[in-house]
Amino acid sequence: VGRKWPDPIPSTAQWFYQERANLALDKVLTSKNQEELAPAYADIALRVWANYTHCSVVERIILDTYGAKHPVTVACVSKDYGLMVTDLLLSPYISVTSGCTTNLAQTNEGVAKSFASYFAPITGAGHEINSVDGKNVELSGSAKVICLIHALSNLNQESQLALIDEAWSKLDPDGILIVHDVMPSAWHQAGNSTIHDQLASLGELSTYSSIVASKIKDKLDISYYSTIQEEKLRQEKQEQATVFKVIQKK
Repeated sequence: VGRKWPDPIPSTAQWFYQERANLALDKVLTSKNQEELAPAYADIALRVWANYTHCSVVERIILDTYGAKHPVTVACVSKDYGLMVTDLLLSPYISVTSGCTTNLAQTNEGVAKSFASYFAPITGAGHEINSVDGKNVELSGSAKVICLIHALSNLNQESQLALIDEAWSKLDPDGILIVHDVMPSAWHQAGNSTIHDQLASLGELSTYSSIVASKIKDKLDISYYSTIQEEKLRQEKQEQATVFKVIQKK
């Protein structure tokens, strides 16, 4: 009693519950139609929820590769308005000095402006956000960590391979390329997937679980407090369809 509550840790969760809630409610009050509330929330809510998992895994990959204090720059090609790069910039566990998001989704102007204005005082010029059509992606600069998050699945094979080449060409020496997507027909298997073969040709592949922020090892199962989750982890290890693929540029 009488003590001041600590300031909240800045995160994309704050933005979603404060700014997006206000925008959605304002839309309902303007239209007088409560049925518009769910669509105003649904798309961005799914992206925010997915981002929490994506960010925790990428954070662990960076921590395992470079440690907590080594400064890194991050570029992300995704459909999340810059959610992941923002959370990585704000993370107290790693040292991300600047980031760039190349957003592939058709941008909702209200969401984009709300997101940019909310975090501008915090991330400042440290986060550049661009929107493109997805077919001919060009990264604006090099980075130590480049992530392709749900960026390949809606492209044809030529565009997929071009995007991987573009990301690899902009990756700094000793940098890491992180690829995560949900692809059809065993995209992780050599000989069955042009994408897998393209990634494998760049260097040694390692994989991280999309369920928990842990590296997958051949002779060791990831331990978990839930037997149901442990079974899901074993299935993920075997099928590999949703894992995070990591290649370091030697």
